[in-house]
Amino acid sequence: MHPDNYELAAMYYLEEFARDDGLLEQSEPDPESFLNEVLDRIVTTMLGRPTELDEVMVFNLSEYKFYHGAVSFEDRAMLFFFFKEEEMGGFIVIPGSKGGVDVGRFDLPGLRIDPQRN
Repeated sequence: MHPDNYELAAMYYLEEFARDDGLLEQSEPDPESFLNEVLDRIVTTMLGRPTELDEVMVFNLSEYKFYHGAVSFEDRAMLFFFFKEEEMGGFIVIPGSKGGVDVGRFDLPGLRIDPQRN
């Protein structure tokens, strides 16, 4: 993942993988994923307050230790991806905090979140 340009990494994910049926077919649903709590913390940090996540879909492509999925909350959608070996992921929120799109990166352990707003 590009170390500074989160939007570039997020757009690459959208263009190359998000619409790839093969990726979904090869991925296993992971409803009890450790990422559920991480995603909740990302959304809480972004909003500055807790909120209920309406739906969380986490998929695991175990061969590559790659997670991806989507979260919905407050009429917004967040797409995310996470590389387990790197302990790093990215996310895209639509609509963003000021309309448009918010893009950010997170890493573990310690859950450091670094959002960029567009």
